[in-house]
Amino acid sequence: MSHSAPVGEARRLGALGRLNILDTDSEVAFDQIAEVAQQVFGTQGAAVSLVAEERQWFKAACGISLDETPREQSFCTHVIEGDGVMVVQDVQADPRFRDNSLIEEEGIRFYAGAPLSVGDQLHVGTLCLTDPAPRSFGEEDRALLTQLASVATNLLEARLQAHENRYLTSALEQVDEPVSIIAGNPEKPSEARLAWANDAYAARGETTQSALEGKTPWVFENLERGSETESRVCHALKVGEPVRGKTPEDEKDAARQTFTWVLAPVRNHEQITHWIVVQQDTTEQQRVQQAMRTQRDRLQRMQGVAQTGGWEYDPKSDSFTGSNEFYRLIGLPQSNDFDLERAFQLYPPSVRGRVKTAAQRCLEDGSPFDMEVPLVSATGQHREVRVRGSAEREGGRTARMTGTIQDITTRKQREQHLRQANALFEHSQEGFLLFDLKQDEDEAEFVIQRVNPAYEQMSGRRADEVRGRSVRDIHGEEQGAEIASHLRRCAGQGEPKDWEMKLKTNGSMTYWSVQAAPIYGEDGQVQQITATVRNVTERKNREEKIRESRERWRLLVESHRDPVQITVGKTIQYVNSSAVELYGASDPEEIVGRSVLEFATNDGPGARSEMDEALQAHQEELLREEPPSFEYEIKRLDGERRVVEFYSVSIKYEGKQAAQTVLRDVTQQRREEARLRHRATHDQLTGLYRDSVFRERAQQAIDASDEDKGALLYVDLDQFKSINDKNGHHVGDAVLMEAANRICSVVRDVDPVGRMGGDEFAVWSSSVTDSETAKTMHHPGLGPAVRSGGSLSSGWG
Repeated sequence: MSHSAPVGEARRLGALGRLNILDTDSEVAFDQIAEVAQQVFGTQGAAVSLVAEERQWFKAACGISLDETPREQSFCTHVIEGDGVMVVQDVQADPRFRDNSLIEEEGIRFYAGAPLSVGDQLHVGTLCLTDPAPRSFGEEDRALLTQLASVATNLLEARLQAHENRYLTSALEQVDEPVSIIAGNPEKPSEARLAWANDAYAARGETTQSALEGKTPWVFENLERGSETESRVCHALKVGEPVRGKTPEDEKDAARQTFTWVLAPVRNHEQITHWIVVQQDTTEQQRVQQAMRTQRDRLQRMQGVAQTGGWEYDPKSDSFTGSNEFYRLIGLPQSNDFDLERAFQLYPPSVRGRVKTAAQRCLEDGSPFDMEVPLVSATGQHREVRVRGSAEREGGRTARMTGTIQDITTRKQREQHLRQANALFEHSQEGFLLFDLKQDEDEAEFVIQRVNPAYEQMSGRRADEVRGRSVRDIHGEEQGAEIASHLRRCAGQGEPKDWEMKLKTNGSMTYWSVQAAPIYGEDGQVQQITATVRNVTERKNREEKIRESRERWRLLVESHRDPVQITVGKTIQYVNSSAVELYGASDPEEIVGRSVLEFATNDGPGARSEMDEALQAHQEELLREEPPSFEYEIKRLDGERRVVEFYSVSIKYEGKQAAQTVLRDVTQQRREEARLRHRATHDQLTGLYRDSVFRERAQQAIDASDEDKGALLYVDLDQFKSINDKNGHHVGDAVLMEAANRICSVVRDVDPVGRMGGDEFAVWSSSVTDSETAKTMHHPGLGPAVRSGGSLSSGWG
């Protein structure tokens, strides 16, 4: 299989060369991309491939034994010459590859590759997959491979940018003098060309920066052929060492001006990629020195802003120096006593050996190092730092080791947060959406940029179905407009927005709870909206059932003929119409919010403490097996007293522990019961105890007395029969009632009085202990009952 150079190959190779990546050591980031591709697609092999002029070199590879292949055997060559993903499902069936020796040597039957592009779509390599068996590779697989390739492309772009930043930073360290950067073959100085020059360089030649690019460098134009200076420059270019020189200026200035210059290499992974030239007008040495001091101060400030400190180690004198920012990062004041060993002690034991080994290699053979490691400052503060070092070699030995230390703690934290956020995004049980805000002339439009798997499951729509589409396009004009309205308020107010909505998903109606929040760009304007979506259909259904249940409960309670009240603690929260009537109110608002104890009397039947205890048990959910039931007396708003029967059960009311109490008005029932009890034990005419009851009460009084003595007063109405017969029963009844009243008026309340027969009465008094005291009880009040004749006679038994 032969290969011919395609159109634009020189520009592509130039872009590849500027990356300075060929033949470099393995890097974790690229290795991880190859590993992810291998695992995601389940292929035997995966690689990050870079296609040079005559070969294909693998920056990272998994399941592939080769480090590189000749370009004519490269599958990836065909990818970089195209515009997209190339898939060969069976390489033996493809005439382009059926004779490729890699089929047998590496067992390749399947190949897929996506181009890696930098700059102006210059394909410098591929992210490729291989497998020993033919296989299919659908559109979704192509899209995923393209996305992974874009990650690798971003790493390449970042690498290029970092490299450019390094040499631009080196040039800017001398911004007050003519500075230029030279590209070309070090062994052929005549082919060297200017890659960049600063304003001072351009001003010296009275031209512009853009006009200088590609021109022969000034330092080579003015080299005297065959001179010692030319020899030193050629030697320095070959061995990669800095060189200094002096050159007369243009003829008009030669009499009074001399420029000194320094030509130094710029390395990347030990490979010289460019040369930097710094010129100096020695006639203005003082001005230059002042400029240098200014520049050092500026650099210190730049280091502070970038949180980057510089350091230098001189192995000959074993001296270590650092910038202000360096000492700030390690938590120590600047000191001449600080040395390299103390610098090593700042790193935890887990990484200290790595740092020492890298520094020792740099001192021994000039190997640069660049690593990210933890550091513990002298004040105990933990940081993540990036440490870089390189050697300045003189005569084959390291004259100085210089480098930087940068505080990357914040960046590491952000990376960690980003990883956590991505993990949460991908694995959350809640749906996540990311909207891009598209502002047109009429109004803002919201386009879905990303969704997570949970959203796909909830909505029944795949990510590729919704990505890049507006909410109106997905959900229709009416519902899409409603969603867009909420998102627009979120973006306009710059604050989170919550709402619930009803959607038809997977053929059924569902309820979604949405929480949207704005994401601001660097300009302080809302650029995106993130939304968290939860399926709350079950909750809404439960709420609807609860609402229906509450409505049925309310109708049942309202129609209940007995008074019903609900209390939380001792506070009344609800009363039905019967309870409103029971309390003597006209509206529930007169009752709700008041303590139930306000209506309980202190002197009526029933124990306030018992009710208090029952309500407390409801509140603490400590009810006995049998719900509490007792009677107590209430005082209505109109002052009337009622006896009620209290029966309560525990319930949940508006999310709180409560008691539902049924109050039965038993006032009339208790009055009737009292009347019947009184009738059974008392004489209906006189209201005194009946004969049998009197005997029982008298015996109880005797049993309860501390004394063994007492007196029984027996009263008999003489000639009562004749009075009754002569004057009629109504007069006789009046005589009997008057006699009863007079007897009761002269005895104590605790002494039982009874009607023993028609005209006979009895009194028991435990306070009478002798006959003399008994005689005093024969009170004049027991005199004649009627004027027409007859008398009362009495005696003590």
